Amino acid sequence: MFTLNGELNYQTQIKWGWQDKTHRIQISNSNELERIILRKVYVSEAYAVYAYINEDYIIEVSAYFNTTCDPNSVIITSQRYGSGAPKKLICIPTGDALRFDARWPHNIAAKKHWKENLDGFDVDVNFSEWDFAPLLKELTLTKAMKKASLKINNLDSK
Repeated sequence: MFTLNGELNYQTQIKWGWQDKTHRIQISNSNELERIILRKVYVSEAYAVYAYINEDYIIEVSAYFNTTCDPNSVIITSQRYGSGAPKKLICIPTGDALRFDARWPHNIAAKKHWKENLDGFDVDVNFSEWDFAPLLKELTLTKAMKKASLKINNLDSK
């Protein structure tokens, strides 16, 4: 059994903290994405879900299932999107997890209960327990700083 602090270190090299201990939602800054990201670890089911908000206010989520796989391989599941396209699991480059991605507008995702059955790799996440406000604030402030920087650069070039 993992302790709460053990969950913070689960399958990661990033430093995580608690955003909401009651619902076990973790928060961190991603240098790669230059954004705040959230995650929730499901230790007994051996997966974790990560979420961040992109420049277009779309919440992008990834479920990572801890399992050995052929690095960079793609597994086409028997499950389909509404369009008929197959849902795919992607083995990460280290070969120790499969990844499945999804995305929704932030106002929909914040209320969403995400459930997937990907041929034995299941996701069951209630996003209404997640607080996306810090991610939205950060994005809004980042955009404001970029606009201010553009104005200054335009004035400098005159």
